[in-house]
Amino acid sequence: AVTIPVTAKIRLLPTLSATLELVSLIESCGVAALGVHGRTKEQRPNDPCDAESILAVVRHTSLPIIANGGSSNNRNSQINTYKGIKQFWEKTEAASVMVARAAEWNPSVFREGEKEDIMVVIHKYFGYAIEFDYPFNIVKYCVQQLMGSMQESDLGRRFLNCATMGDLCEVFGLGKEYKEKQELLGGQERPDKEFSEKVNKEEREGTRKRKIGEEVVTEMFCPFVRGHYGDNESSNLPKTLLLLFARQKELGQPKYVMEQQDKQFRARVRLGEESYGSMAWEKNKKYAEQGAALVAVKCLNITKDDIVWKQTKVEGQCGC
Repeated sequence: AVTIPVTAKIRLLPTLSATLELVSLIESCGVAALGVHGRTKEQRPNDPCDAESILAVVRHTSLPIIANGGSSNNRNSQINTYKGIKQFWEKTEAASVMVARAAEWNPSVFREGEKEDIMVVIHKYFGYAIEFDYPFNIVKYCVQQLMGSMQESDLGRRFLNCATMGDLCEVFGLGKEYKEKQELLGGQERPDKEFSEKVNKEEREGTRKRKIGEEVVTEMFCPFVRGHYGDNESSNLPKTLLLLFARQKELGQPKYVMEQQDKQFRARVRLGEESYGSMAWEKNKKYAEQGAALVAVKCLNITKDDIVWKQTKVEGQCGC
């Protein structure tokens, strides 16, 4: 037994009767509340959310139900507003509502009225990021979610090419504020690459498993930052290390599978009997594959020292 409330979250099963049976079983376990996503595990964000089934669950159980899945995959949809989310909540008669993508794209959905202009939101976010010294990888990922298709603009391309927190702040006209804050903290600009490696190492055991069909994927949040690998250091890239490791261990060619959402990409890679993927969305397919390879490299503890680097000697050339 535990002394804190325990909640659970489910997706709909293929039939309503099976869903209600599962809800009754969960209720008998003594959970404090239950989140219900209005899609089955096979359905994706573009599939409609079944608010009627969530309503049936609410009326079936005495548990507080948290409705989920009401956001639209179109970030500009009326559903992704305070009014739209409230209508979804009321339609399900749930005790509360859980919001993910709509809030990632514009957190002002939590206030009544119209959503805030996204550039205002981005500048407010950078204010917090500078004040509380957020790490580069987290800031870049969050701003990617806020920008959406704006990443294809000149501003977006300059943003995507950033490799440090200082770079990000300069792009949005906040370089001076960032430098002043860093001076107050008594140090030079944060070494983002070393920081992100430290965080990834500490959180390695916190990886999650996600089942996609019959495939079980080990996932981590590992954004790929090209600037951390040097302009002419292709041998350091995660895909290179993973490919050479696979060949040396005779595991076959790593196989990549791509997922796309709102012009962003993430991938998973299969090596032997294991699959790995990054939870971070990237600006293109190449970066998405590098992100997936990075997760595999970290989980398998692959380093350059593990690779036997073969050098080709031209026939007849002096070896002295």
